[in-house]
Amino acid sequence: MEDLLFKGELKNSTLDELIKNVKKDKSTGNTAKVLEEAERCTFLIPVTIKDGNYNLNVMGSGDGKQYLCAYTDSEKTGGTDTVTTSFYDMADLMNDGRFTLDGIILNPGTDDLILGAELLIKMVEQTDDSIRVGEPNMYPPELKGKITEFCRDQESIEEVYVRFFVKKKSGDKGWLFVIKSDLSDDQKQYVYEMFRHFVEPSLEGISALILDHSLDYAGSAIKGCDPYYTKVSEC
Repeated sequence: MEDLLFKGELKNSTLDELIKNVKKDKSTGNTAKVLEEAERCTFLIPVTIKDGNYNLNVMGSGDGKQYLCAYTDSEKTGGTDTVTTSFYDMADLMNDGRFTLDGIILNPGTDDLILGAELLIKMVEQTDDSIRVGEPNMYPPELKGKITEFCRDQESIEEVYVRFFVKKKSGDKGWLFVIKSDLSDDQKQYVYEMFRHFVEPSLEGISALILDHSLDYAGSAIKGCDPYYTKVSEC
């Protein structure tokens, strides 16, 4: 079980800056920016291992409320045991009958930003994660060059697949990138986030979703497709 503990380095620099803005000005606009960025991020939640099982660490408040602790940066965990999770996995726990949680507290001890359970549940209810994936009619003109440039500096990347997706419920659209590499699990989070930031300027304002080739969903999304970039082509 201990093999599942996070042992690498995690940073969400953009989210951390947005959290600082909220701490200074708790306006609706600043909060919305935090939530939008959080949807794309990976978090660390502290755990305690007992009898071979993981127990989530929560923080109690003076008024009896319980908050799930989550960190945006591995340096802020204080060395405690953690596992990785997504924003929506945490939000789902707010409506899970096994737990009694009043929200999430981000970076306890430093930022102490609380996201209430009611808000999180509403976000989950309004979001349909199911998407349709297909071949785009055309690719952004600068995309191939940006991917090639990035992958030349990251020789561990073997293939990059590019698809276009549409969320069934909201109609939101985005680019889906599936990356095949020989990176370790600890390296993937960092390199893939670098990839997203590097190619986003060429996407004409449309969001990007990055998946590792090993994921079941990624395999289904690119089934029957040729890679948009291959390492062999650059040899």
